[in-house]
This record gives sequence, C-alpha cells and structure tokens, in this order.
Amino acid sequence: MAERLSPWLGWTDAIALAAVLPGPPAAAPGQLRAPALAGARAALAEHQRVRRMLLAAIDAALAPDGRPADPAVAKARSGARGRSAPVPKPVPVVDDAAADQAANPADPADYRRLYTAQQRAMDSAIGPLRAQLRTALAAQGPALAQLATLDAVLDQALAARERQVLGGVPALLDKHFRRLRQAPSASAGPAAWLARFGQDVQGVLRAELEIRLQPVAGMAAALAQNMRTEP
Repeated sequence: MAERLSPWLGWTDAIALAAVLPGPPAAAPGQLRAPALAGARAALAEHQRVRRMLLAAIDAALAPDGRPADPAVAKARSGARGRSAPVPKPVPVVDDAAADQAANPADPADYRRLYTAQQRAMDSAIGPLRAQLRTALAAQGPALAQLATLDAVLDQALAARERQVLGGVPALLDKHFRRLRQAPSASAGPAAWLARFGQDVQGVLRAELEIRLQPVAGMAAALAQNMRTEP
C-alpha cells in the first residue's frame, strides 16, 4: 500500500499518515449511546440519498439523442425520483437528424461544461457527506474514530492529485468526441455517433462517481457493520 501511495503523497502527508497507523486502539466496552446510533443512521441514510441524487443527475444530464439536456428538463428529471412535481415536456426532437445537425451542430464545449458541472455537483455533495460519516464514525469508539482520522488525513493528502487527474477527463472526452465525429460511421449522419457519445459521457460520469464514493462507501460499510455487531 505504501508503495502505491508514495507517488501521491508528499513527505508531510506521509508523516501525518504514519502517525495515524501505529496500530488499532483497544475497543472500549459498552453499548452505543442513543446520539451515536442516531448519528450513524442519519449518515447511512444520507449516503444512500446522495448517491441516488447524483446518479439521477447523471441520467438526466443528456437527452436520448446524446445532446446535453435542457437545464430545466434535466433538473426536473433528476428530482423526479424524490418528489411528484410534474416534469416539463422536453423540446421535440427533430426527425431529420442531418438537418438538425446542420442547423445546430454539436459543440464539444457544451459537453465540457456539462461534465465540469457534474463534477462540481459531486464535490458539493460528497464533501459534506464524507465529513458527516467521519463524525458518525468518531462517535462509535476508538477503533472507528481511528478510521475517521485516517480518512481525514488521506482526504487532505490526495485531494490535489485527485482534482488534477479527474480534471483532465473533460479534455479526454473532447478528443473522443472529435474521433467519433470524424469516424467513417459518422458519414451516415450525426444521430448514431452523437447518441453513442452521450452514452459514453454518462458511462464515464458514473465511473467517476463510483471512484469518488469509494472512501464514503468504505466508511458507510464499517459504520453499518459496527451497528450490526453492537450488543
């Protein structure tokens, strides 16, 4: 593990990490108090809510033809799972895809903006969730409090490198967009390749979401396991 993390850590980060890993502390006996249980349940419920919300936003971000969805329609569609408000009707799709593409050609800049907006939404939702889970873990006892401290150290140490790596994804998708547009299959019309590109964008967004949620999922699993084993 140390060898895999070493390219991502500075020496000050390595010192902070070493201080958290001398070994697990002895578990404190006794049942969890009601506030700790309530905090754990709230954190686990928030984990599920945030994951559903972000997945719904990804699903709603693109229209079936692969184009970025109208913002009002996307917002309504992403929130439809949690409320019963009516969803605005989408703008009708032009039947003649070639004419539509000629009049409104797909612009890779639109997808870059869409992708970075989704990344900002992930940052805004996952950061507070991660902090909430750490707080819930810290209330469970010394062993899980150590896990919360470890996550805080890793979060601070790896955040800049993570932003750098994930920040390069929109540029890679931009290149993918241009390759698909210039591919021989694009000569048949824009409908097929643009729809495929939209699916690819959503697939990459889902993969990034799962990567960002890995620390959160690990803490949630530890929290749920601790609640199951409590007497």
